[in-house]
Amino acid sequence: MSDVRIRLNLGRFRLEYSGSLEFFQRVVDPLVTRVAPAQAPAPDEADEAGAAPAGSGDAEDGDGARGYRPPSFEFGQFVQKLGAEAAEPDRQIVAFAFFLWNYARKDVVTEDEIAGCFRAIGLQPPQRTSELYSDLANRLRFLTPAAAAGSWSLTTKGANYVKTRLLGSV
Repeated sequence: MSDVRIRLNLGRFRLEYSGSLEFFQRVVDPLVTRVAPAQAPAPDEADEAGAAPAGSGDAEDGDGARGYRPPSFEFGQFVQKLGAEAAEPDRQIVAFAFFLWNYARKDVVTEDEIAGCFRAIGLQPPQRTSELYSDLANRLRFLTPAAAAGSWSLTTKGANYVKTRLLGSV
């Protein structure tokens, strides 16, 4: 049986859970969906709202499409370490790119994987993503475009920013 550890902050609603994945999917996930409907995933993603077992990177949504799902235990620990400065979408994108690079060992990350990180903590991916990614690459130099469209690499400057400014401790 898989264990998960989740910490969610959805406006005034806060939830910390540590226990079995089965119980989370059966009891906790429907509760979160009812208590925080504005933050709940779209109906075709209803099965995606629960956490994936540790070590699972992909999950299938209601349409049969593949969507990235970070390993819940490591990702939950990582999100708990993020400080208040990581509250803005552009900083969250860099933080999630760091997670994918440092924990999932991905040299190139996709916008879909980063969107999966947002969904894993109960947030909708930000609007204006092309502007955000462009700013993170061109002005801040935290990301560099990779060969495939919608793919990015974290720069040393981006990794150092996350380590020194966004994480409480690494």
